[in-house]
Amino acid sequence: MDFKKYKKEYLIILIFVILVITLFAVIIFNNKNKDCDSIVDQDTRDDCYHAFAHEKGDRTICSKISDSEKKEHCLGHIPE
Repeated sequence: MDFKKYKKEYLIILIFVILVITLFAVIIFNNKNKDCDSIVDQDTRDDCYHAFAHEKGDRTICSKISDSEKKEHCLGHIPE
């Protein structure tokens, strides 16, 4: 038996599994925006979007804020 061959195969499988798990973790943690979408109260939802935009440094999230004053504040504090 060639154990080196089996070690390489298992290593490749292990690396693939780690990559798949990492991909799923990234997808799950980046979907926090869905939590904001489900908030019924407009002020609370706007605050959630504002915090999420700052956390991600993503100005496009600010566009989901319905209160114009909060939206401008959000856009003003995230660099282009």
